[in-house]
Amino acid sequence: MKTKHLIMAMAALAIAGCSQNEITEKSPDANPAIGFSVYTGAQTKGAVTDNTAIQASNKGFGICAYLTGSSGYSTSGAKSLFMDNIQATYTSGTPGSWGYSPTKFWPTNTDKLSFFAYAPYSVGDGSDNGIKLVKATGTTDPLVTFALQTKQKEMVDLVVSESTNSNPNKTIDMTSSDATVAFKLKHVLTRINMKAKTSVDISSNADTKVFITKVEFIQSNKLNSTRDFNMKTGEWASSTTYLTSPYELKDAGNSTDEGILNMAAASFGGYTTNSIDISTDAAGISLFPADEYLFFIPIDKTTGTANAGDVQLKITYDIVTKTSNTTHAKSTTEKTIDLGTGAF
Repeated sequence: MKTKHLIMAMAALAIAGCSQNEITEKSPDANPAIGFSVYTGAQTKGAVTDNTAIQASNKGFGICAYLTGSSGYSTSGAKSLFMDNIQATYTSGTPGSWGYSPTKFWPTNTDKLSFFAYAPYSVGDGSDNGIKLVKATGTTDPLVTFALQTKQKEMVDLVVSESTNSNPNKTIDMTSSDATVAFKLKHVLTRINMKAKTSVDISSNADTKVFITKVEFIQSNKLNSTRDFNMKTGEWASSTTYLTSPYELKDAGNSTDEGILNMAAASFGGYTTNSIDISTDAAGISLFPADEYLFFIPIDKTTGTANAGDVQLKITYDIVTKTSNTTHAKSTTEKTIDLGTGAF
């Protein structure tokens, strides 16, 4: 999946910073408030994180900021934590507004602030959404350590701000003269949806149907289960933690597994296996519930898979022929598909 961009501007968000971390009660005239605005363009739990979803969610998004001297932000330079995973939430109205606590103020001297944001908001310790925040130090950038959720239905569409000094999306080395901090959030995961169809249209065949009973990803050290994302450079770090293979997609209707496959008990000539009937539409049947997706950590942000067999999809399906209202004949087939180059 090619990366799409979500531009969020925090509309009239009364965030502010100051030259000292603990000063929060200066007069607004001396320390003007940091204004935020939110622009939305595109794509949250098995669904997509867009501006509407973030506004509607009680979680909102998270903001981190670092205070530097007049020389500005540097990976290897001194920086102190100024906003530590501050949660911004939306209040509807005309116009709506974002709120947060505690209030901060802009520096009044030559010190600069650099801002980083992500969504959906997490407490930041990895216990929810698979998102763990790692603070920057004097020699490192801030990181998101992201782990895929065990329950596929709980996977989230992680978006992280693009760190740039170009207007109008400047978020690094800001001062009160910049007035507004506008976050441009981009999707940093690979989004996957699946549809399947029979090679021949059998939608009008009353006696034969095809049911998918299992879907698995086959790979060897290609799909990461955990990986660090650098919030400053916008790059994924290398990782040696991978998903097990085969990685089976689970049933969305199973309350224990909370998977992604839109399975149901069949009722066809005595065939009752939990499965997905792909016979009814020649154009293809979605294997996932409506508006839900898998979100995987990319193999590479530009090239994806290097070889056709790096990641494969193994489909198990039954071809069922009804012999009476209560009996049937069945053949089970497995098909392994190379996903080609440039995937993930």
